Amino acid sequence: MKLPDKKTWALKALAKSIAYADAGVSRTSDPAQVGRFDAFFGLSLKDPFCAAEAFFCVAVSLAELIGDAMDMETLESLKPIIAAHFLTPTASCGEILADAKVRGVWLSVDAIGDNQDILPGWWVLYNWHGGDAPEHVGMVEHDQGDVIADVEANTSSASNANGGTCAHKDRDWSCVLGFVRTY
Repeated sequence: MKLPDKKTWALKALAKSIAYADAGVSRTSDPAQVGRFDAFFGLSLKDPFCAAEAFFCVAVSLAELIGDAMDMETLESLKPIIAAHFLTPTASCGEILADAKVRGVWLSVDAIGDNQDILPGWWVLYNWHGGDAPEHVGMVEHDQGDVIADVEANTSSASNANGGTCAHKDRDWSCVLGFVRTY
């Protein structure tokens, strides 16, 4: 099987996530779709699903790019390929961070220089309480200078990290831990 280049793959996953946000997918509006995100990791509908949705988008994108089926069994079978060539699929933001560091694709907010571009399709990890443990993940749409425009799952105006909705967000840099360079 010929795999897509990482940029194509990451941008396709971003497009999938944008489609869920544009459609207003949430626990309330589309519990069946959120259930598919959750089922990818054996989660319940009440569990936080920001990372589950991101990896679901990665799996669906890979299936489309290689011309494979989209059923859950096929998507599950792609996890080892995703782990070998993208990131290790997990529903844990902490595990995403650890994996990115091991792979050498982590860019901490402290290491970002003046000439560093933050690219669409990269993943951004957040902490809302000033710590160094990631609490949430999104996919970068673009760097707007003062804020990062991204698309996230399991957010809302009421709860940053467990709001149950897929949405576009503009986030202040103060809560950014760093970025996973997906390509």
